[in-house]
Amino acid sequence: MAKGKALTTKQRKYVEHRASGLSPYASARAMGLTHNSAKQIAKRLEAHPQVHAAIVSEADSYAQASGMTRQKVIDGMLEGVQMARMMAEPSTMIAGWREIGRLCGFYMDEKKAEGARTLPPSAEALLSRLSTMSSRELLLLANSVQANVIENEAS
Repeated sequence: MAKGKALTTKQRKYVEHRASGLSPYASARAMGLTHNSAKQIAKRLEAHPQVHAAIVSEADSYAQASGMTRQKVIDGMLEGVQMARMMAEPSTMIAGWREIGRLCGFYMDEKKAEGARTLPPSAEALLSRLSTMSSRELLLLANSVQANVIENEAS
């Protein structure tokens, strides 16, 4: 944890809930906060440097105790995507890839500070196009990609 004052009992409880996998809002609600105040307090706690450091530290402790790594999770998701591909389940494949993208941080809101790394224009254009597509269009796209993959694997 960062140097400075120790966390309060409420902050510690929030950290425990967040590190166990709850969202900021759910963690604040688990502390007994009302619906109206939970979002505001969760936002403040998430911005608190000591609370943030404690969440990261606690989550790392959980990961070490379980022997789990981000790479193991991604590998498991990739295995699931491959199984969905073999079973011709494009919507399951899309869900798997979406989760892998989330785990890799591709969907995080990022503040574009001066000099911050950004996506290449072609990737930005593709992301923009995909975000405007309907579920049906995404499913059709996944089916065509799957057909191409199967065709290439057969070659």
